[in-house]
Amino acid sequence: MSGTITIDEYLADSPDATDDEVRRMKNRFAVMDRRGDGNGVVSQAEFINFGKFVIEIADQNGDHDGRMSREEFVDSVTATK
Repeated sequence: MSGTITIDEYLADSPDATDDEVRRMKNRFAVMDRRGDGNGVVSQAEFINFGKFVIEIADQNGDHDGRMSREEFVDSVTATK
């Protein structure tokens, strides 16, 4: 399909990824696809919408200004125990 990427193309961007990173990348791809039309490929719009979703989630932990600050990013990717 024109204007879309497959999971193999998405993974090809990181040929030296660890098993854990490959698992995370596959999970991200699956979420992007599920949040879109679920057709097994990711369009540019699905990719962009996923990025907006990540910013929205991170911003919920901060000042709710629609932007992700460095601190909000760190908070969003740091595992809490």
